[in-house]
Amino acid sequence: MKTFLKISDKTFNVPTDEEASGNLKIRDAARAVVVSSKGEVYLLRVTKYNAHKLPGGAIERGEKPDEAVLREVLEETGCKSKIIKSIGLVIEHKFTQGIEQRSHCYVVEQTGERGEQALEEGEIEVGHELVIAKNIHEAILILENDVPKNLLGKYIKHRELALLKESSRLMY
Repeated sequence: MKTFLKISDKTFNVPTDEEASGNLKIRDAARAVVVSSKGEVYLLRVTKYNAHKLPGGAIERGEKPDEAVLREVLEETGCKSKIIKSIGLVIEHKFTQGIEQRSHCYVVEQTGERGEQALEEGEIEVGHELVIAKNIHEAILILENDVPKNLLGKYIKHRELALLKESSRLMY
């Protein structure tokens, strides 16, 4: 999978020790732009960070990225889906957290009706709220207007905007 974005604490003017990159814990994740049959795009508002994110999360042990993204979409949106396109990788060097996150990114299409979300405790704690944008352009505008409260929110905004724009460029 081709890398289409690399970001680090330095992206946000946070002083870092980039020589410590060999000591970062690897976290593999999968995330998606979820599109309905009407062209709507599913987002999650994360109230704690004052930011919106795309459905996605950690790849579990023994799971493949394409399996993880479909599971995460179902859990976070209640939507069964199918992969339309693989977009690529986002690499995040979060030196202040000691993590290198590798996000496998996809565009998925909703299949069938939306069911109930199955949010994890941590997702409930940070205030995940489902938001449905009328199209990918509105989703981009929503994220562009976010003003994140902290560094993690800034990472989310930067990563998700890049994924939405790359998806729009490749798909529309």
